[in-house]
Amino acid sequence: MSTSDPSAIDFADAVTGDAPPASEDLLARCERRIGYFFRDKLMLRAAMTHASGAEHRLASNERLEFLGDAILGFVVCEMLFRQFPQYLEGELTKVKSVVVSRQTCAKISEALGLQEFLILGKGMTTTPTVPPSVLADVFESLIAAIYLDGGHEAARQFINTYIGPSGVGRGGRARRQLQVAPAAVCPARVRQHADVSLARRKRPRP
Repeated sequence: MSTSDPSAIDFADAVTGDAPPASEDLLARCERRIGYFFRDKLMLRAAMTHASGAEHRLASNERLEFLGDAILGFVVCEMLFRQFPQYLEGELTKVKSVVVSRQTCAKISEALGLQEFLILGKGMTTTPTVPPSVLADVFESLIAAIYLDGGHEAARQFINTYIGPSGVGRGGRARRQLQVAPAAVCPARVRQHADVSLARRKRPRP
């Protein structure tokens, strides 16, 4: 790796390292499940790698989670801004806080079955269920991986598929599973919330 900073670590080197490889079939099934096919498969592997299953923490999905959280927030903010022009700042903030919450991210990951593709350490694989915090992390990491691999538009489309006005979880499995997701994730419920808030603002004061 050519760099003037000897302390810098190339992303590809960090991901590759000596971490246990994820089978190509596993990654291919993950791509089919999420509806996005990576040009750089290392990005997908990194997004699916929990710290417990990585050779070192730079090879885990923690940095991707950091980036994905910001991308998710930005895309959802723009989405709500355009979809609800009658909303005030405080109302937009309340809806956004639920739509991008850890609970929402975990529910979407669970609906997509992302736990099947996680690269976990031995300590994590012995537990019967994957903690919601890990599921939330992997959804944000996946957003970042798609952004780095395919750009802003690819990430926006992915987010829009599962959170946007076109509907949560277009895939059959996701649509069935997401019945247990928070109500505010469903665009129809968001619109209903918007209508109620608007009516309250227009209600004459006594």
